[in-house]
Amino acid sequence: TMEPLFATPGFEYAMTMYRRLAQLNPLYVPEYNDTDPGCSFGANAFLQGKCLFTVQNSAVYKGTKLHPSLKGKLGVAMVPGVTRVYDRDTKTVRECDDKLCPYAVKRKLLDGTEKLVNYAPWKGTVGYSGGMNTAMGSELQDAAFQYLAYGTAKDVAWQAVL
Repeated sequence: TMEPLFATPGFEYAMTMYRRLAQLNPLYVPEYNDTDPGCSFGANAFLQGKCLFTVQNSAVYKGTKLHPSLKGKLGVAMVPGVTRVYDRDTKTVRECDDKLCPYAVKRKLLDGTEKLVNYAPWKGTVGYSGGMNTAMGSELQDAAFQYLAYGTAKDVAWQAVL
């Protein structure tokens, strides 16, 4: 429906999860001055190998090939999944089940339990969204679909990631 979901429990839950993940990113390294952004990607501490990790979107990692101090020293990990998602029918955040999260994968969690874990579709860059106006004629809708299909095709999307 293209209805905004900003004022929903799902958006609030997603932002809570994002804040928790962002807190893992060290922001300040004491031996650097107050204006240094700490362990943010591109900061002196990060580039000098003094940071254990940083949490960033994957688009910034393309630039690491240009920085010799990081060659062979940087790895990436999959975006964490979630066990709870926003159910648009009930307008609540619920545990994943086969119907609500049809593409979720059963994973063993750190506490030893097994749950369905849902992962957001991810293209490797900052992400894209597409939508079509259903009030337009079918010929224009088909053209828009073809454009979106082309942009997300494996060969084209792979070039965007590289």
